Amino acid sequence: MNQLTTVLTDILQNPATAGTLIVRGLPLYLVWAAGAVGALARLRRHPMPSTVLLIGLVALILVSASQAVLLVALPHVVDVYRMRVDEVIAFSNGVATAATVVNAVAWILVLAAALGWRDAEPVRSRAGSASPGSAAPGSGDRRAKRPRRAATGRR
Repeated sequence: MNQLTTVLTDILQNPATAGTLIVRGLPLYLVWAAGAVGALARLRRHPMPSTVLLIGLVALILVSASQAVLLVALPHVVDVYRMRVDEVIAFSNGVATAATVVNAVAWILVLAAALGWRDAEPVRSRAGSASPGSAAPGSGDRRAKRPRRAATGRR
């Protein structure tokens, strides 16, 4: 464990390496962080989708950050532990496979939060077509609802 601490200390003391870690993933981290803030803002109104979205976004951030650290640390780890080429390849393949599986699960959670938990039927406007801005039943829209007429082919 002492060798690993030495490797991480060497990496983080090098400003160019630390800067590369931050800058490389910054655009994605900012988007994911904005999504997490939005999910936190809607947590009380929509607890299940917001929680699922938060879990997915945190997983994406952790996997991406872990991969960045491992990518930068790998040369140091190879040197310290005297890894052979086949060991480095096996390690890299294992990390890539694990990251792909976690990323896939995280994106499933993000998509489930975005596309799930909707009413079975869209709210209808007065004209009878779906309207994204229509008020949901019980949300303060006090207009009397008229029964729908059967389609007769005449207007």
